[in-house]
Amino acid sequence: MAKKIENRVAEIVMITLIIIIMCTSCTVTQKQGNSEIVNTAESMIEWIGHDVESGKLDSTIADTYIVNLEEIINTVKYDKVN
Repeated sequence: MAKKIENRVAEIVMITLIIIIMCTSCTVTQKQGNSEIVNTAESMIEWIGHDVESGKLDSTIADTYIVNLEEIINTVKYDKVN
């Protein structure tokens, strides 16, 4: 069971990284790309919360991924300002 949870979380993180790479390498403006990255990361935090509530994901693992996603959000927002 724990292995399935870890695999699912790993898939979510990989999808996020792929989206981030796609958004930063495509021809959209930096502002549009940053907004999409932030929106996606915020959605993923919400999905992880639902997975914890439904028992599909351990809260300790979820907390780690949420911290990482929040770091991505803060980094992107900081880059947007500069």
